[in-house]
Amino acid sequence: MKRIASLERGLLVMDFLRRSGPMSLAEVTQRSGLPKPTVLRILRTLAAAGVAHQGLADRLWRLSPQNNPATGNDDPDARLTEIAGVMLDALCRKVLWPSDIGVYRDGAIQVLENSRRMSPFLVNRDVISQRIHVLPSAMGRAILAWSSADIRERILSELPVLGGGIDRALPPAADLDASLARIRARGYAARQKGYFVSIPREGRVMAIAVPVDLGQGRVAAVNLSWVASAMTETDFVGRHLDELSATARHIEAALRDTDSTAISVPANPGKYQK
Repeated sequence: MKRIASLERGLLVMDFLRRSGPMSLAEVTQRSGLPKPTVLRILRTLAAAGVAHQGLADRLWRLSPQNNPATGNDDPDARLTEIAGVMLDALCRKVLWPSDIGVYRDGAIQVLENSRRMSPFLVNRDVISQRIHVLPSAMGRAILAWSSADIRERILSELPVLGGGIDRALPPAADLDASLARIRARGYAARQKGYFVSIPREGRVMAIAVPVDLGQGRVAAVNLSWVASAMTETDFVGRHLDELSATARHIEAALRDTDSTAISVPANPGKYQK
């Protein structure tokens, strides 16, 4: 009986991704010895079937968590990263400004995925490797505001030890509680003006963020960044908060549906509130 050559090629590419981890198109092409157009068709077919996906920030191909024995369901952020890539790409196509999704990890906000390479607007693109401060960042403030009380207390107890710079000096508890209450009331968090991680010119960038409910009191945050001189926070919120909030809600819906491979944004999104 004749073998199915196209299936063999697809399985070969899957095996490379399984054994080698994330790989670029050029690396898969070199390793497999297949023509580049063939490899690209295979990868896109695997992506359409939910078997593999391409990272938005690093452009590397990897197996989806449910098809990768190396991670499986042991990495709670792997599925979030995969879903967010689709969402952030769609959001960037709508509003043009870039966005990130991040989680709290060991005294800082860790960016899992972003659309900065997709955006025509130049902002700092090397955020995946950076530790984002919690207290002055939009994502950090959103995570603090919407996390459960016990998780928020754990984060605040870790910051003086594990946090960097400004995060080591917590504000008075009453002031922080009042600030987080105001964030929840208006439905989004904003970056502290002038804040930057490593490059002073980052201080010219502003951001707003909303929470993504991960369940059991844990939240991630998704943001939108813009150059402060381009428009005021009020104007930016009026134009783009609805789209950002809708993105967060659809990430939540896709996380609840473990078989979801395609996400659409609602036609009439509303403000994220809890």
